[in-house]
Amino acid sequence: MQPTGTPPEPGRKLALFFTIAMHSLLALALFLGVQWKTERAAVEVELWSPTPRPATAPPRPAPAMTPRPEPAAPVKTPDITTPKNKKEEKKKPKPAAPDFRDMLRQEEREIQDRERAAREARLRAEAEAEQRAAGLRAAEEAWVDQIVSKIRGNIVLPLNIQGNPEAVFTLALLPTGEVIRVRLKVSSGNAALDAAIARAISKSSPLPKPANPAAFQRELEIIYRPEE
Repeated sequence: MQPTGTPPEPGRKLALFFTIAMHSLLALALFLGVQWKTERAAVEVELWSPTPRPATAPPRPAPAMTPRPEPAAPVKTPDITTPKNKKEEKKKPKPAAPDFRDMLRQEEREIQDRERAAREARLRAEAEAEQRAAGLRAAEEAWVDQIVSKIRGNIVLPLNIQGNPEAVFTLALLPTGEVIRVRLKVSSGNAALDAAIARAISKSSPLPKPANPAAFQRELEIIYRPEE
């Protein structure tokens, strides 16, 4: 025990201060440790609670209008050539190339056919033209016979005619049959007979017209014999 009235030792206060500080830190550490354990236990109890939470059901979606499906277009199946089909195609014989000589023969036949058709058409045209010409000549001959017959009915033959002399006259006619000119082309050798024929032609005007208008001739030649 220290005698009263003596001053305290210098190191004693410092030791007392450190002692109080250490106790305070230790008490704070204990407090903080207890507090941390309490909070951890509460968290563990919350996380591992056996009571399940009621699940919230999601709202039911409203029924949607399903569009009517359109008819699908037919799908074309691609042509698949299998090895078997390829072999069959190879087996098929290839068309033979055209022969040049056959082509020439075919062309010659076509040329001959065209020439024959043209020749037949030409022959038909000539035959038709000849037929028309023959019909026209027949119409002219019939017309001349009508004229001569009318002249014969108007002629006054002279006396003392020997034989059957022939006289040739050329007439100029109008389409109506009028005689506008008479010309002696070949004399009969008997002037009286020639004059009698000319007078009969003029007296017979107008002469008959041809049955076929195509047979009309503006210049007409007639032959007259007394005995015919």
